[in-house]
Formats: sequence, C-alpha cells, structure tokens
Amino acid sequence: MENTFFIKVFLVPFLLSAFCCCFVSELCAETNETICSTEAYVIDTDPNGLNVRKEPNGEVTTRIPCDAMVRIVAAKDGWIKISAVSYMENPEFAKKNHHAYDPEHDRASLENVNGWVSAKLLGTSVRNYSPEETEWLLSGNSPNSTKAVPFDDTYACVTLAGCSGDWLQVRYKNQIGWLKPDLNCPNPYTTCP
Repeated sequence: MENTFFIKVFLVPFLLSAFCCCFVSELCAETNETICSTEAYVIDTDPNGLNVRKEPNGEVTTRIPCDAMVRIVAAKDGWIKISAVSYMENPEFAKKNHHAYDPEHDRASLENVNGWVSAKLLGTSVRNYSPEETEWLLSGNSPNSTKAVPFDDTYACVTLAGCSGDWLQVRYKNQIGWLKPDLNCPNPYTTCP
C-alpha cells in the first residue's frame, strides 16, 4: 500500500514532469527558439501594417497595424513569435485584413496567431516614472547578468531585440540590455500605473 502511494503521489508526477521538461527542451533545442511569456506593441509605421509570417522570413499570413498589442511566446534569431493580437480604433484595417472586430468596444483581436514578426518592429514603453530614481538594464547575454546599464529616461520607448521568459531584451540608445518584467508597459495607450 505504501509503495502504491509513493508511486502515485511522488514517482509518477516526477517522471511526467521530467519527460515534459525534456520534451520541451528538445523541441526548443531543435528549433533554436527561446520560450517567452511577455507582451509588447507594434512600432512599424507602414500603413499596410506589420507582416506576420508563418515562420521567420516565410510566407506572410496576415498584417497588424502600428500600436497593436501582441502576446509574445518565443524568440529566434531576431524574430519574435506572437500568439495573440489586439488593437483599437481601426475598423477599416480590421476589415481589410479579415480580423474579428468588436464595434461595441472599438477593438479588433486575433487569437491563435502563432506567427513570426521582426523583433526590431516591436517596442514597449518603460515604467520609469520617477526621474530621481535610476532603473537599470541588465547588459549581459541573459537576464541573469550581473552587469547593468543605467536607464534614466522617463516614459521611454525601447525597441525589442529578443526575449527570455518574461524578460525583454531591448535596444536603448545604441545599447542592448534586459528589461525587468515590472518595468515593461506593453500598452501604447496608457502609462501602465
């Protein structure tokens, strides 16, 4: 009886967890993707919209407008994989690109996008609301870096370079660094209080 309890409660969940971690790691290793869980918005000002591709440099599946907010799920070689999109006040663009549009809330949304966009055409605002306090961008190859670059602009917009987990790798004044998740304001319409 004790062995059955141990197997059900400890061994099976452990083995299942180990299998899932290995499977996901292998899948990511095979595709060279970094898993992410964060958000940003489109900064591409092309009136035709930002191309969303089936794969990096691949076929264009749809387009999304400037200021559209995107959910980010992976990064690879200067490309960002997005899973969902929402944007406001652009019914003509939604109609032209066959996006679901809610006129009551004046918002378009796309779920299950699973497409790739160029990282340099996404950005975010930085929640640095106290000019007297200096925030820091971590400047190494990963968010675990101990090197830091001072970041003293209030309400600055930064361009994406990549991501890892809920951290964004950003370009700011010719430097690349990692933006802490609590400093990310991925909404172009508000200051994210």
